[in-house]
Amino acid sequence: MDPIDPIRQLGRAVAAQFVSNHPNFTTLQFAGLGRHGGAIIFQEQESPKQRARKMVIKYSFGALTLDKYSDADEDLRNEYVCLLMLRGTEHIVQLIPLADQVIRIPGTSDGSGSNPNPGERRCPIFAVEFLQWGTLHTFRQRLLEGGVQRLPSRLLWRIWLCMVRQCVAMAFPPNHPEDEWNIPIKRDVIRLMPYSTLTQNSGHHHNFMFNDAIDPQDPEHEPGLPTLKLIDFGRGAVMDEARCIESVPQAPDEVGSRINLHSAANAFIDMCCLTAGEDELRYTRQPYRYYWRVSGRVNSLETKAPLVFSRNQHLDPDLRTMIMKIVRGRYRQITPLREVLNDTVRAVLDRGPDDPRLRPEAWWDWDPRSETNEAIREIMQRYIYDPPEP
Repeated sequence: MDPIDPIRQLGRAVAAQFVSNHPNFTTLQFAGLGRHGGAIIFQEQESPKQRARKMVIKYSFGALTLDKYSDADEDLRNEYVCLLMLRGTEHIVQLIPLADQVIRIPGTSDGSGSNPNPGERRCPIFAVEFLQWGTLHTFRQRLLEGGVQRLPSRLLWRIWLCMVRQCVAMAFPPNHPEDEWNIPIKRDVIRLMPYSTLTQNSGHHHNFMFNDAIDPQDPEHEPGLPTLKLIDFGRGAVMDEARCIESVPQAPDEVGSRINLHSAANAFIDMCCLTAGEDELRYTRQPYRYYWRVSGRVNSLETKAPLVFSRNQHLDPDLRTMIMKIVRGRYRQITPLREVLNDTVRAVLDRGPDDPRLRPEAWWDWDPRSETNEAIREIMQRYIYDPPEP
């Protein structure tokens, strides 16, 4: 028997039981299998009290997990606790309350153990919002298949701002009371309070997903761009105080935000280098120096960042340098979150299509019309909202 078969059977059992308990839902599709659990998309029918909607049920593999280092049930509960902290944030996937949420039951996914009903499969589950426009990974794949070699810098700035806002949300989680669910979504901003050291620890392309912006007229999402949200907190953790002091002694409470920035920047580099292969996107074995100019003055830093990115001459030089300052060696050297946020917001709001700062070093191979709102809308329409058939 294929070792994945029992896991697939578990998913079918979870879906059947959920629909049985919620007759107004139908199963749409199995969204995927992760390290500690799976996800299933359901469609809810419209009713006098509820508009039609989709939601995602996440469930634990329990004893069926193929990862011998994973306590699947505990990982799922850990993700739930992290998402509880982050309710009300704009750029993190949001929990949906369920009356029969069973996050704290002991998992008996193999139908054995302490289950009072032998042979019955059950496992911890919780619900999150459905993010309809796909992952960053899928977006990148569609661009490559469509022959797109590079994205406009104005679009990249906006994608990066969403990622920075995610880091802000984790640094300042709202932490609403557990029984409070009528929570408005608010912009993720830096507050006058100590930073949280919450880290997501799994910032790859599959864990960034697009969804409709709350306000399509918001300048940060101009012209009509979706919001990029962070998902999957199975490996989320609040860092140990001793490690924080060791990593960034001058600002130990900022360690978590710098780890999250570093993780986001690594995923973002791939979007800036669409045609680069996996080997080209690896960090170098030996450090080298990266140089940039500010008001005629030459600055430099030591780095092992992928050469394909540091030598990318088709990118807004200010954006490239910002990322280079984040993916350098030690966390104590990384640009603080507040500075990254302020500079990114300023770039998004100030750089119009004709801004000379968008002019890359490879100006001879650059069409200024690629930075217009119309050109950006066309990319998003073609590869996000109305993608070609696979």
